[in-house]
Amino acid sequence: MDTPAAPVSAPSVLQALAAGALAGLAGLAVFAALHWTLILPIWEIAYVGLLPVTLGGLAVGWAFHELVRSGALPRRPWQGIAFGFLMWLTLAAPEALVLAWGPLHAISTGTLTGADVAKILAALASAFPAGTLLGWLLTRRWRSALIVGLAAFALALTIGHNVPAFGARPRAPLMFAIILAVEVVAGLVLAEIRFRLAGTGRVVPEGTAGQVA
Repeated sequence: MDTPAAPVSAPSVLQALAAGALAGLAGLAVFAALHWTLILPIWEIAYVGLLPVTLGGLAVGWAFHELVRSGALPRRPWQGIAFGFLMWLTLAAPEALVLAWGPLHAISTGTLTGADVAKILAALASAFPAGTLLGWLLTRRWRSALIVGLAAFALALTIGHNVPAFGARPRAPLMFAIILAVEVVAGLVLAEIRFRLAGTGRVVPEGTAGQVA
């Protein structure tokens, strides 16, 4: 006689939020380490990012939950990698704007004019429509799309603020590569922690049955 299948559980959004917050902290550590190795040390100011990346991680975790729930992401172990790459893609919009506007020299000198601030905010805010569009293309649901857009904006405000700082300078490709590495690692951490918190990898996206995360 066949053994009954194990119960299928759907990880809660609270588990995804917790995983997102922890993944944000992991991402900050990776970013600081790569920045120290490839550019210059920032350990003395890295602590400033602890609260922002934790709060931003909540939004990112929520977006991850929505994408998994809708079946838009592959199964583990590619799940976290795919999600990290998608989040990195949302920063292409701020990068494109900065490249179009040219160097914002005031960022390196610390002297910001009103026009500089407006350009920086506009560049970072562009991650929201980019993320929303990406979310809609993946899920065809406006609720999920807006949540992904919110996560993209939160990402832009945290690690993404480096985009206008480096977006039109020679080190821009290096910084964008660093951010990609950070997002992939954070995505892996998020997916694994959520998996552990749920106590099972068996997830049921809406409208499906028996899918294994």
